[in-house]
Amino acid sequence: MAYVNIRERQVPFAVRYISDLLAYRHLAWNLVGSDLRARFRRSYLGVLWAVIQPLAFSLTIALVWGSLFQAQSYWSFAIYVFSGMIVWEYFASVVSVSQDALINAEGYLKQTRVPFFIFQMRTPLTSMVIFLLGAVGLAILMLSLQSLPSWGEHLLLIPLFPVILVFFGIPVATIMSIAGTQFRDIKYISQILIQALFFVSPVMLGREVLDRPELNFLSFVNPLIPLINMFRDPVVNGQLWDKTEVLTLSFWLAGLWVVSIAMAVRAGRKLIFAL
Repeated sequence: MAYVNIRERQVPFAVRYISDLLAYRHLAWNLVGSDLRARFRRSYLGVLWAVIQPLAFSLTIALVWGSLFQAQSYWSFAIYVFSGMIVWEYFASVVSVSQDALINAEGYLKQTRVPFFIFQMRTPLTSMVIFLLGAVGLAILMLSLQSLPSWGEHLLLIPLFPVILVFFGIPVATIMSIAGTQFRDIKYISQILIQALFFVSPVMLGREVLDRPELNFLSFVNPLIPLINMFRDPVVNGQLWDKTEVLTLSFWLAGLWVVSIAMAVRAGRKLIFAL
């Protein structure tokens, strides 16, 4: 038996795994850069499409649904939809793309002991860059319409939200990557669930609609409701986070991390045989 194998057995698994993550951290960033280059390669507008696509969709929704909901201001409703759309696209991208995270990394995983987590973080980190670009576009739109939030302590919450969003996206990506590898039908099931969640999330629905007594339970079973509201509160509404929504999202984060870790430990390296 080689010396390195004896040494590895003497080191606790958690320590060895964290050491491997640090050793392959550059691979993680290179994968994110590769995804961004592939997405905008040979495009004249490049990363601007990360702003143009959700903005165009939001303007269209605001035109149609704004009339249906009798919105008082078209542009205010457009900002409302745009702010929800960039959070929604982050979630939808993480759920959809992460299902193939390990499958697409088959060549790496079968040749070397790269931690699965490196590839499971790939989509959440890439989608975070797209989200930040969309947030910049939202800020420019609000500035042009003179709708920026007033000064206050709520502005301190804005830089905290991307951190929360990443901590939400990583366990979701881990769960979906394992489920997508073991059960290929999950791809079709998730498409149905994503479409259903869109219509019960405050992307284009007003907050007051989901706060009705008969729909109030959705705020606890749909994590996108507190997630989107926590992005809008300091940015669009100029107010602090609602304590109930913070508590609800905290429970969701804790549950997702527990489930993702349990699934990762149970699957282990044996997941390679499902690739």
